[in-house]
Amino acid sequence: MPVTKTNRKRRGAPFAQGLSITSWLKLHAAVFFTFMPVFVLFSAGVRSNGEWYTLLFWGVVSGLIGVSYAEVFTRGRPMLLFVVVPVHLALIVLSALGYPAMFQVDISGADGTGLYIVFTIAAGYAFFSWFIRTEGARTLRLSEEMRLAARIHESLVPDIHIETDRVEVFAGSIASSEMGGDLIDVVRGDDGTISLYLADVSGHGVRAGVLMAMIKSAIRASHLRTTTLANTCAELNTVIEQVKEPDMFATYASMRIDFSGSIGCALAGHLPIVQISSGDGVITRHDNESLPLGVVAEETFVERQVEAKPGDFFALYTDGLSEAADSKRRLFGTDAVDAILQEQRAEPLESIFESVLEAVRAYEDGEQGDDQTLMLVRMK
Repeated sequence: MPVTKTNRKRRGAPFAQGLSITSWLKLHAAVFFTFMPVFVLFSAGVRSNGEWYTLLFWGVVSGLIGVSYAEVFTRGRPMLLFVVVPVHLALIVLSALGYPAMFQVDISGADGTGLYIVFTIAAGYAFFSWFIRTEGARTLRLSEEMRLAARIHESLVPDIHIETDRVEVFAGSIASSEMGGDLIDVVRGDDGTISLYLADVSGHGVRAGVLMAMIKSAIRASHLRTTTLANTCAELNTVIEQVKEPDMFATYASMRIDFSGSIGCALAGHLPIVQISSGDGVITRHDNESLPLGVVAEETFVERQVEAKPGDFFALYTDGLSEAADSKRRLFGTDAVDAILQEQRAEPLESIFESVLEAVRAYEDGEQGDDQTLMLVRMK
């Protein structure tokens, strides 16, 4: 999923420095057309030489003056006032003297009403600039920080596609906000093992994303030495219980494939690992027997061995898929997810992944409610 690249915005920097070129042009266009009619608003006494290009010329001059003040106020460049103000005053004097002759206007009939109109427009713009330098800047900083969070999430949870002589793996995670709490990873051991895992931190957003990053670090540290999947779960449980907020926890599913093709599985409060036979398509669900990580400090975790033949297909996914809801709050369900997996078990893994996600999106009513993660494994 594409994520716009951005840089962290320095605290207190001018509002407009964080705008894209397109947004900056929109702002300048708004200012330009707001100030364009100012010159002819003095009163009904203002008369041009009768040509349309005179009004156009002075309209453009007024618009450019407005844009110049926009540069001063929105970009925080007060020194430009020493250029803009003298030029502005000079243009007023020249127009009063009838220069340039080709675009001459007569302001002898102008009265205080016109000056009042011009003053109120200028004052309104000044307050508008003040607003976007304060409230707008805070909003923009938050937006920039959320985009940065999205980049961090992308680096922590990249799509996975690996293929060896024993197994093929494809996995992806789509966050429901800029930063999600779902985690996927593959760790290759020095002993030739391939460890796959998926974790789902309760909630979503930045808070869940921070705990997710801690879990990834702890898992990677655990795999620096040879240990069982059950021991990894126990270690993670201890770490998460110490660093999480009281109302948080994480579900966890893992698989390990050794050099002989033997498969071990361990779960902690997670949805079953789905196994689909390559031959008749029979579905076997390897169920969870333990509480989620971070709930009970003394929880016991179990690793079980799973028999698999070449071509057998495994799927690990989060409840963001199965609990997607329609307009009547009916859930998509694990049976619906497993039916797609079963029907398309012989298709390329990436194609199966897209089919599941498309079906869930079509079923959902409104925006994505939770992070959606799917890991597919095919034995060779």
